[in-house]
Amino acid sequence: MNCDLVPIFAYSKKWVFKENYQPTTVYQGMPVNIELTHRRQAIDYIYKLQEILSKYGQLIPNVNVLISAVYLQRFYYVHSFYSVDAKQLAAASLFLACKTNDPCVPIGKLARAYWELNFPNTPGLPTSKLDDVTQIIVELEKALLLTLGFDIHVDLPHPVVLKMFMELSWTNVKDLKRLSYQFATDVICQTDLILRYTKEEIAVACIFSISSWMNFKIPVNEWWKQFVPMLEEDVLIVFSTHNDKRALFNQTHSLLGGCYVSSEVIADDEKTSESNSDTDDLTSSAQAPPLSPSDGGFVSASSDDDDGIVVKKPRL
Repeated sequence: MNCDLVPIFAYSKKWVFKENYQPTTVYQGMPVNIELTHRRQAIDYIYKLQEILSKYGQLIPNVNVLISAVYLQRFYYVHSFYSVDAKQLAAASLFLACKTNDPCVPIGKLARAYWELNFPNTPGLPTSKLDDVTQIIVELEKALLLTLGFDIHVDLPHPVVLKMFMELSWTNVKDLKRLSYQFATDVICQTDLILRYTKEEIAVACIFSISSWMNFKIPVNEWWKQFVPMLEEDVLIVFSTHNDKRALFNQTHSLLGGCYVSSEVIADDEKTSESNSDTDDLTSSAQAPPLSPSDGGFVSASSDDDDGIVVKKPRL
């Protein structure tokens, strides 16, 4: 297993990278927007695994899903989408996240969930394939740990958002707090900004952008200075001067360069069918172009076994 790219900590020990550092797949020639689409799709696989596991009676907390999403984001900064199957890594990331934050997921249930995700039209995971599937998950978990440098701690921006509201002591902020909290999830799942900015910067940007959208009058100028002293107003002012609420999220070109708010966040505030259709256009994730073995050794299951399915081991 080739882990030559693992010493990423030469660039950042906190997994916060400057703009001149790009993910490996981008260096290999994939356009940035397409690479981001693959990231979104891979994180969507984690949510689908959570849904499938719930059918098996295994409830996965949302915080575990977010932790696994951050693991996945970090892994694909170092490794290529061409060489590691996103569904396999989604399962491995969730497996590791549920070890670091209870409850643990039995490997057998996760293997069944992965099989259903990968082969939805098959009757279920054959006993003959159980060992192969579990080995894939375990091997990728090891590769994930090596890539992370065994740094499995994740600082999510959500607690920071809540802490900021407590310290700010603003009144009538129930909706602002709720939407800012939800927007932090969108930042993790729809962008790679969790690799670009600290949890404090992301929390400030979430509150600022949502308050601008809601036309909430903040009583204190430059309130964010007590949390991020070096953050200047001109980095955030673009939000308050933009009149289009939806474009506010679509044109976050400063601190949150290109965030997308989830459809349920806007739809929760605006119930009209027109607004729903607009947000669907804004937030719908296009299907990522297919990756094939000829694109660089992309590993997935193929059909050349007696029962039509063979599970191949990942190549890193």
